[in-house]
Amino acid sequence: MRSTTTANTGDPLGPDSLTWKYFGDLRTGMLGVWIGAIQNMYPDLGAGVEDHSVLLREPLQRVARSVYPIMGVVYDGDRAAQTGDQIKSYHKTIKGIDAEGRRYHALNPETFYWAHATFFMLIIKTAEYFCGGLTEAEKRQLFDEHVQWYRMYRMSMRPVPNTWEEFQAYWDRQCSEELEINKATLDIFTIRIPTPWFVLMPTPIWDQLFRPMVGAQRWIAAGLFDPAVREKAGMRWTPGDEVLLRIVGKLVEMALTPRWWRRPRSCHPPATGVTFPCTTCRRASRCWIGPAPWCTPPSLWRVCGRRAVAVRQPEGMLEWSDVDLAVRDAVREFVDKEIRPHVDALESGEMEPYPIIRKLFATFGIAEMARDSLNKRLARLREGGEPSGRRASGGMFGGDGAGDGCQPRAHRADDHGPRHARAAGTLAAGPGHLRQGRRLGDHRAGLRVGCVRRHEVLCCSRR
Repeated sequence: MRSTTTANTGDPLGPDSLTWKYFGDLRTGMLGVWIGAIQNMYPDLGAGVEDHSVLLREPLQRVARSVYPIMGVVYDGDRAAQTGDQIKSYHKTIKGIDAEGRRYHALNPETFYWAHATFFMLIIKTAEYFCGGLTEAEKRQLFDEHVQWYRMYRMSMRPVPNTWEEFQAYWDRQCSEELEINKATLDIFTIRIPTPWFVLMPTPIWDQLFRPMVGAQRWIAAGLFDPAVREKAGMRWTPGDEVLLRIVGKLVEMALTPRWWRRPRSCHPPATGVTFPCTTCRRASRCWIGPAPWCTPPSLWRVCGRRAVAVRQPEGMLEWSDVDLAVRDAVREFVDKEIRPHVDALESGEMEPYPIIRKLFATFGIAEMARDSLNKRLARLREGGEPSGRRASGGMFGGDGAGDGCQPRAHRADDHGPRHARAAGTLAAGPGHLRQGRRLGDHRAGLRVGCVRRHEVLCCSRR
């Protein structure tokens, strides 16, 4: 273990790291049951989940709230340490006494590092089974990056192993001696995803659709568990299962890393004799890299001469303008000041979001722009309206909005041709034709009423 007791944040991880490459890969989602179970098997973590988590009631929302900031510690760049502090603040109140009478706290260094170690092993397992494997050098690099990643939390470095070999011994010891099967772990194995409100599907049908997916993830978890953990969980795993899992992993790799169908007929070193580090064959030596003319556009592709496989490597990245950066910083400042301190109250329903929305409109001038735009349109309506051929120039939140989707115009019976003209002419024939007339002409009045109501809402946001 490391001798330091306090962590210096150091530099955050960058795009050249292997952690960037693998941690955001969609294939990590296939290990959802594995990482949920392996985390909860740690006694302190399992007790915290049992006493404080809403995972069973809101599994998708809970996962989304956790994954977003955790990934931010990797991908937020200069803001990574700030995101790490935010994650720590979420866990300050997660403490108590478990069913065995043992005290626990989520910010205990050993507990916090175990959770981090499972994310590191998530990358290792995903790359090993579903991304083509890792060399020993890449595993050591990922270990060093996981230490750099952990420093972003500003936690004690006491439980962090010094080398890759020490980490392997630490992982084996935790799996064989510390982990246990508790209620939180069993809940992960039998988790049920409630039907989202926007899915118009009966609950029994939804459950039948999701049951095979959870079962497949449980089978993958059984294969990725260490033998000691698998024995504790009472799971059966045969050599045939291992072969099948390897085949599934290879199929997933081929499906999501479609390099095999881009093989060129021949591959020759470039005439210039320039070499670059190879990103394809995972060798420490350098490979001949040249343009791949069979790809489109050629400027965005390169080819590895050793593997003869085309690999996408963008030559540059889009840069933001000064205005874009100023807007980004202003929005981040507003979120940090007005929203993040009230996240818990907003999610629990104790606080309504409307005051924050009004403040957002007032801060960025949205209400003022909407008021000016609508006043100009109303003035044109009083003066007789605008020509029907005039195009929109900004709409509700910018420009004068002349001729936009909310601009009413005198309805003519021949706007939609003779057939609709006859239908529109039946409006005066009686109630039986009212529904048909609404479809043809009254929708414009509805648009006008909608514009006025939106204006009232925006004006109220400034009071």
